[in-house]
Amino acid sequence: MLLESHRRLNHEKEAQKLTEEYAEDLIHRAQIERERGNISTAALAWGAAAFVDLTDPSTLARSPGALDILVDAYLSTPGKARPVPFVRMPGQMQKLARQTYRIGKPGDAVRLWHAARQMGLRDVALYLNLGATQYEIGQPEEAEKTWNEGLQMHGNDISLKFNLATLLGERGATEKAELLFQEAISAAPDSVKLFVGYGALLESMGRKELALDVYKTGLRASSNNANLPTCPRNIVRHYSP
Repeated sequence: MLLESHRRLNHEKEAQKLTEEYAEDLIHRAQIERERGNISTAALAWGAAAFVDLTDPSTLARSPGALDILVDAYLSTPGKARPVPFVRMPGQMQKLARQTYRIGKPGDAVRLWHAARQMGLRDVALYLNLGATQYEIGQPEEAEKTWNEGLQMHGNDISLKFNLATLLGERGATEKAELLFQEAISAAPDSVKLFVGYGALLESMGRKELALDVYKTGLRASSNNANLPTCPRNIVRHYSP
């Protein structure tokens, strides 16, 4: 039994090694074809590499020209004429972005999320995670643009409103932040994080009595009130990529 498990483990390691070598070969070939001016062939090779189980999913983001060429190839090819991998490319870019973020490379993750957005992906998770990661790497202006765009697409999403309102408050746009919190609370009066965020904003503005009223309202409105007494100021709650 132990011998069989050892053999299986060795086979898995061999398979993983072959997969890694295949991915490296595809990316290397794409780079060569790009240098030769064979852009369509390079796009196909990079496109295939995107669906290989990469040990380091950020490799594609760091391959010179890869994402720009993939985006151009995706957008310039009509839907029915796209090669099979390209049909699912926007979602795969988002998947790679999440994986890249998880291994501690947020800058590369941002580039992959950008590629997914350029390819037309517009779901809430993309806007939440892209904006939060931009904020994390010191790009609050870009995060604000991302969440604003997200709200244009998903105007009722509470998490987008919360993130944007919190960021606006942190950046000094307190009137806009307050209006956004009020709008969000009207739509979701049982959301604890909205009352916490709004109360914290009011405290930062020196309006402590009104902040206390907001916290009290939150306590009455929600049965899940464990977070309210602490009134945290750690900014930007978002979906974990």
